Amino acid sequence: MTSEFDVKFPWLRSVRAQLTSISDPIFVAFSGGLDSSCLLHIACQILTPQRVVALHVNHGLSENADAWAKHCQKMCEELGCGFDVQRVNVALDGGGLEAAARQARYDVFARALASPAVLLQGHHGDDQLETMLLHLMRGSGPLGMVGIPPQRRLAAGCIMRPLLQLSRADLLTYAKSAELHWIEDESNTDVGFDRNYVRERVAPALLSRFQHLYGGLSATSQAMREAHELQVALAWQDADLYLTQLPVASLNALNRTRRKNVLRVWFEHHTGEVLPRARLQQIMDEVLVAKQDATPVVVAGGWAIERSRDWLGIVEDLDAQTDWCAGWDFASPLQTPYGTLSAERVPGGWRFPALVEVRFRRGGERLRPLGRGVSKSLKALFKEADVPLWQRRSTPLIWAGDKLLCAVGLSVDEQCEKRGEELGWLLHWQP
Repeated sequence: MTSEFDVKFPWLRSVRAQLTSISDPIFVAFSGGLDSSCLLHIACQILTPQRVVALHVNHGLSENADAWAKHCQKMCEELGCGFDVQRVNVALDGGGLEAAARQARYDVFARALASPAVLLQGHHGDDQLETMLLHLMRGSGPLGMVGIPPQRRLAAGCIMRPLLQLSRADLLTYAKSAELHWIEDESNTDVGFDRNYVRERVAPALLSRFQHLYGGLSATSQAMREAHELQVALAWQDADLYLTQLPVASLNALNRTRRKNVLRVWFEHHTGEVLPRARLQQIMDEVLVAKQDATPVVVAGGWAIERSRDWLGIVEDLDAQTDWCAGWDFASPLQTPYGTLSAERVPGGWRFPALVEVRFRRGGERLRPLGRGVSKSLKALFKEADVPLWQRRSTPLIWAGDKLLCAVGLSVDEQCEKRGEELGWLLHWQP
């Protein structure tokens, strides 16, 4: 960076200190808009273009999307940095277009950070204001009111936002001085989107009235981060959150506030997601107070929180795994969505066909347990053995055609009975 820019933009010293501390490969999330154009230009000046790869996500939502990608490629050629464009399909899942586009974008970022690397994003103080106002209006707790963090982990890498202390006006001045050309996304002025409404109608009024708003936001964000850290520390005192199953009696012994805190932190620890307020209320009011023989389930995103007698458990994406199956010849360990299945040949082991199919529970399964002489439903066998719900769903089942031969660790069909010291299979299951 030239001394002319250093003198004109004193904030570059802080940005330089952040960027020069990075030793891993560097990506810049590059939409072609004002913010990311400034960030890419700054990164190339400070780090040299050879160290930087611009990552452009083409959502295909605008008729101008391909033209924007070409603009971004041209700017990268002029700067001399790398350019990677990724086209995505934005799948609406009920959460709205903004959320779906963001998810598609972050899926691309996660793939880029599959190995240690840093992704730079151009979020600035105006973005922070919009985010915190939206979270406030949605009733967020301390974690939500932290706003946009300066950095966070993603996959094997890290996202950094070195411009977060700047205003959009700061970046506009920089862009004009550097003679940058950027894209104006027409959707950014559509006040039908909540964020755009806050940006166009609410934020200008606040900024014109409160001159030190950015400093206040930064202080609030730090205070909320500290409050969340205290919540997490208290939750770990109240429960062993390493466990994916929590004892219901211990939860109910806590007062209501601390019980909710444990559930929130427990869910976040195992999923990396925030437990929606409505689902938390459902767990508190329905699941924890249910009768011991009831088996209530609450689904939150791709996760299920289940009550099984005296325990509350959490499992991932149960319905999505229902149809999983794989052929297996026992020769090498089999990786499944829930764990690893292996086998060893031993005297007196179980008798199985040379090739079997491994599945998980779908409902209605039956076998003739060894020594019983009658057919029993898998559901009844699980109940007899007092197996928790989350273990039932993740117990591997061995099939030969349409015949269930074994529920690993639970029961074996009588046709698999050992014959003296004849060699057979001993199964091992590692969840």
